[in-house]
Formats: sequence, structure tokens, C-alpha cells
Amino acid sequence: MSVEKRTVTGNPDMGGVSTSYIERLNATTRLHMRRLTRLTLAFSKKLENFEAATALHFAYYKSWENRDLRQLLWHRHRMVQARTRIMNQLQAVALNEGLRCKKRLWREHGRQQLEAFRLAPWASRRRHDLLELMDRLNPTIAELSQAIEREVENCPAAKRLMTHPGVGALTALAFVLIIGKAERFSCGKQIASYLGLVPLEDSSGNRRRLGHITKQGSSMMRFLLVEAAQVTVRSVPEWRSKYLHLMMRRGRKTAKVAMARKLAVRLYWMWRKDWDYEQCNKFGSHAGQPGNRDGVHSITE
Repeated sequence: MSVEKRTVTGNPDMGGVSTSYIERLNATTRLHMRRLTRLTLAFSKKLENFEAATALHFAYYKSWENRDLRQLLWHRHRMVQARTRIMNQLQAVALNEGLRCKKRLWREHGRQQLEAFRLAPWASRRRHDLLELMDRLNPTIAELSQAIEREVENCPAAKRLMTHPGVGALTALAFVLIIGKAERFSCGKQIASYLGLVPLEDSSGNRRRLGHITKQGSSMMRFLLVEAAQVTVRSVPEWRSKYLHLMMRRGRKTAKVAMARKLAVRLYWMWRKDWDYEQCNKFGSHAGQPGNRDGVHSITE
């Protein structure tokens, strides 16, 4: 069964009218608007406030091509998650037999050792099925990765973002698709808020309390930013120094999120200014500081 979208005038046959698109739109609106999720405290007391919030929700709606490409990213993301769960179960099977070789388990010699274990019938069946599932997922993930790389070739903004250390084709394309247009945001703080990388605030009077991050927006984008930020920390000395400083003060998890937010803001300005990584370092926020020859310098005598 399929649904065909077309304009009908006059007196249409109501028996052939489908409301699936309208119902999906209503569900999406209720999910993203707190004023509609509850009918008590969250409901607008004034019609003007409700109309303004609704207009703000529908102010930007991504194109069909954008939403379809995001399905490609989500599909690969879920396939990788499924493969990771399978690999963790196989690691557990190896550990139960006294074999601890971590990543070497997926090399040819490690797999031979895993398959050589003499297990009980159902344990052997489990090992066989898991290995078969992993072998089926690997070509699928490789095909999806190649499709993402082809899409990046048609996206100049994503290609510029890939010049940043730690940012690959998947992270760059996901950032461009999820943000949509850089002009929608006026500063890096709005980007961090849109991606859910800012802390919750529970303030009253003179008391101000900041909690964990809001986790609004795309969970996949936050995951990719955290992963990319860890690669950047390992490859850029300045980022590593900042990460170690935050880790000593606030802990490892908080430091990872902080570096992910820093990376998101950096990618936003690279995109908005049409800069690559070298230009961002040359004309970025640290331009004019000691040791940087470019930008605005203070006049000293």
C-alpha cells in the first residue's frame, strides 16, 4: 500500500483521502513543542504566546533531500551500533575461554583462535551466528560509507570541514545536514544549545544551579562530535593541553563533552566564514594574540 500526494479540487471522494501525513506532522509538532505535550502547566495561557511558539517551530523546515540524506547517516549509524554489540558479545565469548586480545581478535589470527574454541552446542551456535551477522554487516557498512563519501564530494561546505583534524566525511556531512544553514545562528552559543551541549539551568532568585547537558537536538550529532573531538585531542597539542586541564578539574566525561562543544563551535565558524582549517587558525578567535602574526595587534610602546 502506498500514498500518493496530489491536489484535488471540487468535491473529492473522502473515502480515498489519507491523513497519514497530517497525523505525522501533528505527532512531530507535539514532540518538539513543550506547549503541546501537556495540557496543564506547559500549555500556553495566552493565544499570542502559543501562536508565536508555533510560528517559531515552523520557521525552518528542512528540504526533502536533506531529510533523505539524514536517513543515510542514521542507517549507517544504527548498523555500526549493531556491529559493535555483536563484537562485544564475541569479545565476551573469547574472554570466557581465557583469550584477551582486544582489537587483535578481529585480525585473521585472532579470528582463527576464536573459531578454534571447543564450545558447548548452543554456545557454538551462538558464536557461529554472531560471526555470520558480523560478516553480513561489514559489507553493508562499507557500502554506506562509500555513499557518504560520494555525497561529500557534492558538498563544498562538508569538504572544508573535513580539513579540520579529526573530522571525517561522516561527521562533516552530518554537521551540514543537521544544522541546515549556518546563517540561522548568530553565534557559537546558539549552535551548542541547538545540539544539546549546554548545561541545564535551575535558577531561582539569587541561586543559580547548572546541571547536566540538555541533550536536545540530534543524539547522533553529539556522538559524532564527541568521537571526532577525541581524535582532535590526540592529534593537536593545543587541544590535548586544554583537554587534560579540564579532565583534572572536572573529570574525563565532562572534558569530552566540553571538547565536543568546542569542536562544534569551531566547525560552525569555519562553515559560516568559508574557511578551511588553516584559515581558521590564521584568522580565528586567537588572532592577534602573542605568537600569531595575523589579525589585530595591540599597540605597545
